[in-house]
Amino acid sequence: MIDQALIQSFLDYCMLKRRFSSLTIENYERDIEKLVSYVKKQNVTLTLFDKQWCRNFVSSESINGQNNRSIARRISSYRTFWDFLIRANVIDHNPWRLIRLPKMSRKLPHIIPTKAMISFLDNISTKTAKGLRDRLVCECLYGIGLRVSELVAITLDDINVKRGECRVIGKRDKERIVFVGDATCKIIALYLKEVWCLWKKTNSKTLILNKSGDPVSIRTIQRIVKQCSIKQGINPPLTPHMLRHCYASDLYKGGADISVIKELLGHDNLSTTEIYTHVAMDELKETITLFHPHGKRRI
Repeated sequence: MIDQALIQSFLDYCMLKRRFSSLTIENYERDIEKLVSYVKKQNVTLTLFDKQWCRNFVSSESINGQNNRSIARRISSYRTFWDFLIRANVIDHNPWRLIRLPKMSRKLPHIIPTKAMISFLDNISTKTAKGLRDRLVCECLYGIGLRVSELVAITLDDINVKRGECRVIGKRDKERIVFVGDATCKIIALYLKEVWCLWKKTNSKTLILNKSGDPVSIRTIQRIVKQCSIKQGINPPLTPHMLRHCYASDLYKGGADISVIKELLGHDNLSTTEIYTHVAMDELKETITLFHPHGKRRI
């Protein structure tokens, strides 16, 4: 069995020492709960959990319909957890380090054309306070390229509208400065003047508020983007991360250096950012196929 106190110590370690994001910690907790359920059914202890038991668990996950990406994430979670247990002198080896991650096809992010994105933003009604707030949410995701977790954490102290700059705290508390375009700055200024001042509480600091003056959750941001999409008949609806993808793709298509895009997105590795070069090439290929007189293949 796995001691709940050990699990909580691990999660505290990830938050306080490793400074992992809240989303990463939530994933770790879910993954470990999944393993705890399996261990209970199999009646096996931590000290007996060897390479074969790891394989058995992975096999059961695959049989139950989990895709390779989810399985790979869980293996990675367990590797980190077992490393912690070794440091805590609970066990002396990490069998998960002997398990290969399943192969995954590289999935290109889904984006929409630039004109369609601008049209989406422009057609979000700003006649009400809520509408203007929702426009700001979508504008920041696309205009600044923020992750949802970054957007909900931004405070007024992080934004300088006059200079067009925004301080962002990303994964593992990594700080970066991103530049905000004029169109996005105008939306931010309008929101602060007509909505934020109306909804704020005495102690309000965060940029994105609800009607009660409280900070919004990640779920709320996701719901806002989905509802704005549905109102405009976009099917399937856009997601916050798709807006961030479009930000990066449009930067690359506009001529920005890939290393600069990496810094603006807050990526640790250039290989993560390079996926947008493939997205741009696929879009160019589709454009030629559709519009160039010799682009259509004929048999």
